[in-house]
Amino acid sequence: MSLKMQPSWTDNVAVRTPYALLKGDSLIVTTGLDLRTKVGGFLRIGVGRYATGTLNVGIDVLVKRILTDPAAAAVHRYSAPWAQFTGGISYSNQLINNAAGYAAGVRSIAFDGQAASTAFAHGDPLCFLGLTAIPEASGAITFAAGVNMEFLRCSAGTATPFIPDAATSFAHADNEYFTAADAWTPLWLPGGSAYELVFDAGAVTTASGVFACMADLQTYDYTRQV
Repeated sequence: MSLKMQPSWTDNVAVRTPYALLKGDSLIVTTGLDLRTKVGGFLRIGVGRYATGTLNVGIDVLVKRILTDPAAAAVHRYSAPWAQFTGGISYSNQLINNAAGYAAGVRSIAFDGQAASTAFAHGDPLCFLGLTAIPEASGAITFAAGVNMEFLRCSAGTATPFIPDAATSFAHADNEYFTAADAWTPLWLPGGSAYELVFDAGAVTTASGVFACMADLQTYDYTRQV
C-alpha cells in the first residue's frame, strides 16, 4: 500500500479583527500569532486609509519574530522587524449610492463622488468600511449583522459605478464609505516562533487621518501520512 503526505491547514484565524487607528497612534497585536507548534502560516494584512487631504506619510506595518513566549514577562527586543510594509499617502473617499443598499455577491456598485477625494484607478485596492460614519477614536470596529469590512480591487469604474474584480463577500449599505487602501501579498511566517504585528501611524500628522486595520492568518498545522 502506498502512502501519501497530506497537509492540514486552519483557515481564517483572526489576528486583528477590524480596528480603527487614528493618526499619531499605534497598535501591537500578538493574538493568533503564536506559531511555536505550527509548521508556519500565511499572514494577510489590509489597511484602509481615510483622509480629507493627502496624508503626510503612510502607515507602517511591521511583523516581528520574537524570541520567546509572547506572554513572558521579559522579551529581548530588536529594532529590525521580520518584515515591514509602508502604506500609500494618496486618499480617496467615496459613498455608496443605493437607497436599498447592496446584498453580498454584487459586481457593480454605484457611488457618489466626494469633494474631499482623489480619483482611484484600475488596480487600486479599496477598503469597504462597512460604516456610514468615520470613527473618531481608536478602537475595534463593530458592524450590523451580515456587514463587515473587506478589501476589493478596482477592475473598472473609476467613475460610478465601481466594478471590483471579484464579487463582494458582505452586504454594503447606502452611504457607506469606501476608501483608498493597502493590501499586501500574503507573508509566509515560519513556524517554531511567536510573532507580533504592529500598525504604526505615529508619524501621521494629517488631522483627518484614520486607518482601518485588519489581519487574518492561515496556519499550516502539520503533515500526516494517509
